[in-house]
Amino acid sequence: MKSRRNWVVGLGLALVLVFACIAWLQVRQFLHFSASVSGSRIQELRRASTVAGEFERFERALERAVYLPNPASRETLQLRYDIFVNQFMVFANGRNQPASTDHPLYRRALENVNHFIDAFDHYMGPGADRDMTPAALLEMLRLSEGTLREPIHDYMLYVNQRTTLLIDEQRAEVSDHLIFTLGLTIFQSLLTVAFALGLVQVMRQREQSKNALVRVEAELVEHLRNQERRLEQSVAERTAELEEANRSLELLSATDGLTGIANRRHFDNLLQQEWKRQARLRQPLALAMMDVDWFKQYNDRYGHQAGDDCLRLVAGILGSYVRRAGDLAARYGGEEFVFVAPGLDAAEMLHLAEAIRSVVEHRGVPHLLSPFGKVTLSIGVAVVVPTAHGNPEVLLRQADEALYRAKSQGRNQVVSSAASEVFI
Repeated sequence: MKSRRNWVVGLGLALVLVFACIAWLQVRQFLHFSASVSGSRIQELRRASTVAGEFERFERALERAVYLPNPASRETLQLRYDIFVNQFMVFANGRNQPASTDHPLYRRALENVNHFIDAFDHYMGPGADRDMTPAALLEMLRLSEGTLREPIHDYMLYVNQRTTLLIDEQRAEVSDHLIFTLGLTIFQSLLTVAFALGLVQVMRQREQSKNALVRVEAELVEHLRNQERRLEQSVAERTAELEEANRSLELLSATDGLTGIANRRHFDNLLQQEWKRQARLRQPLALAMMDVDWFKQYNDRYGHQAGDDCLRLVAGILGSYVRRAGDLAARYGGEEFVFVAPGLDAAEMLHLAEAIRSVVEHRGVPHLLSPFGKVTLSIGVAVVVPTAHGNPEVLLRQADEALYRAKSQGRNQVVSSAASEVFI
């Protein structure tokens, strides 16, 4: 009997060691799985998104320089060009994925950007003192639309699809990890059953073995049921976490990180959708483009933190006027905001824009470097009835021209593209 007890003790110690090794294997696999969920592809997507965003800003600055030629627009074009080239070089030099580097879409985008840089220097001259003639600017705009826009957008779509594939692979790895954990749990349970049976056979008399076995089996059944319930709960929690992460990712991709309202990408998509919808309904589509007056001076005087607070205040006011389906307030870029209002005519949109301008002015945020002594808005309004073959860029251009007139006429006012009527 003593030798059997020693055998049982030895078996128990061996099982403890086995369980410890199994637990170590579980922890090791989980750590390996966590380490495998690398953020390199996500960072690559963000860098590619930054390049695409800077390209859109550069292209917009190039369009302004062509259609609204002035020293300010040319200075902005030079700045946006330098930022775009710098971001693209950082993106190209920071890549460490050979398979991605050899992809035809990447090579095409890289070749077209290098060709565009050479063409830009050829037409306008190298260095900061460029000769930005109207013909050269028009040629650059043609080159940008013809050779840059499609490769960059195609490569952005490819990176986005590849990142989505990575997320799907990570989901599969989560499922494999759960299956592995379930298998190890069952194996532990079987080992526990074997240990309990051996212990009962040695430590209990024959007449008590049947009752002891019944109790052990009942405990094991309950144990398995508890583990099954915990596993189901764990799977449900993991599934809910993944769904919440997907919803958060969707929301982040459409939301401006500073102001909390829609970003430029979401605005572009919604403008295309509303253009098509209003074209089918033959109803007007209204757009207000607004700019915080003397915002650079505000930043210089009060600091960037106060500037961020000012932008969030303006965004909050715009968001409070989103009251109908289809309405959208978005940050267009920098201190520029846009407001889309499907179905409003020119008079209604002018009234809405004036209400927004008035609320911002009456908030009385101090701005000592402004002639008005407080933060104000300049707003350009455009209203068109879309057509199936039309382009929403027409609406954007009209609103931008109206905004330019509002700023040229003294700021802190609303100007419509259809007339020179000003609301102060």
